[in-house]
Amino acid sequence: MYTRRTPLFVGALFAATAVSLVAAPPAAVWWGQWGQNPQHQGIVSAVGQTGSRILANAVYDPFTDKEQNGAYAGGDLLVHYQTPLIAGNDVFMEFKTGQFLNIKHWESQTWGERRYSWVNGQLVQQWEFTGDWKPVPFSVDKDGPGWEPVYHGALTSNALYVPGFGGTLWKLDRATGAVIAHISPFATIDPNSYAVGPLSADKFGNIYYNVMQLDGSAKDPWLVDVPQSWLVKVTAADVPRAVAWSTLVPGAPAATDRCTFRYAIADLPWPVLNPDGSPAEPLTVACGSQRPPVNTAPAIGPDGTIYDISRASLNDYYGYLIAINRDRTPKWTSSMRSRFHDGCGTPFLPANGMPGGCRAGTPAGVSPPDGMPGSGRVLDDSTSAPVVAPDGSIYYGAYTRYNYAQGHLMRWSSTGQYLDTAAPWGGFQFGGTRRRRSSRSRPQPVRRRSP
Repeated sequence: MYTRRTPLFVGALFAATAVSLVAAPPAAVWWGQWGQNPQHQGIVSAVGQTGSRILANAVYDPFTDKEQNGAYAGGDLLVHYQTPLIAGNDVFMEFKTGQFLNIKHWESQTWGERRYSWVNGQLVQQWEFTGDWKPVPFSVDKDGPGWEPVYHGALTSNALYVPGFGGTLWKLDRATGAVIAHISPFATIDPNSYAVGPLSADKFGNIYYNVMQLDGSAKDPWLVDVPQSWLVKVTAADVPRAVAWSTLVPGAPAATDRCTFRYAIADLPWPVLNPDGSPAEPLTVACGSQRPPVNTAPAIGPDGTIYDISRASLNDYYGYLIAINRDRTPKWTSSMRSRFHDGCGTPFLPANGMPGGCRAGTPAGVSPPDGMPGSGRVLDDSTSAPVVAPDGSIYYGAYTRYNYAQGHLMRWSSTGQYLDTAAPWGGFQFGGTRRRRSSRSRPQPVRRRSP
């Protein structure tokens, strides 16, 4: 029986590296982490090529046929993968082994890392490391992941770091794959604590990553609040320090506060209007504690400021960009709530009262789900991470469903001031300005995600 597997196709950036083996050697190519560098700018001095020639093919996920099966996946591959990490002629890539039972039990798989090197024009495997990292559990709820979370390492000049079980870290020798250290920021390793999202490395070789603890006693941990979360820093000397997430988001609603959610599905078309035509109050839910999302990576500015993303555990409408000092104390916090004005009655949606548009009589600019200015949402399935631009401003791609899931590109100054990147709308829409016609009363949710 033929099994379709996910291959690592090597072209474009790798092609330039391969050609260098028979030509004058260029400057070494380096892509050491998510987004290439500590600021996640994704810029390299390499000549891009078309993907018209495959130079190498290495399978890193042998389970794709099974992962696409079932009513939930519906033929889609709902998996996040590591970016290939490149250091000169070396390529480091995750791989999966073990067994795949079904999407609801993705923890049955085993994750690891392989090093490949270009040898005489061939990409040759040099070593592999099989780790013990496990992802957070699958979720069918409005919170938590429905896509397999990302396993993602980071390179420094001296080592390769990969996430481990219980929020730990493995430090590997880049040349041999041998274990240099197994680093735990906690006194005991808790099976309900998870390293979430890609690891990030600063210019000094320090590693930063997020850890989330779930309630192991709950039948469904995504329906209850998280007990604790942390931002972890591991120094180049392998000294770990964890700071409680609760100290990093001052001013956020408390875990037990009631936070604005959205209107009920039964009340479509949205927004619900009062007799005087003003938007009615939407439903509220318990916020839950602030925590990191499942798939984001911290960014580190040139001055050492750490930028990360936070969200309310039980309400993804309450997201924050947080800036953290080198000593891991809060620098500033900026909310993503009520930033956009491109909802009802604007060129971005069908006209009010029309199919796919807002309820007739809705005030201009409000978002359909809650009748307020639109908010940037932080989904656990999203791999969006903060990016520090050369001018010091910070970008983040937030989710918004009301504009047909085009989302918004948000931008802040280095001091935390939100910058309207597309005034008067409040944020740039990734999909551009367009209308869509629909026989439905509004855009429908994308696979279990709430509108």
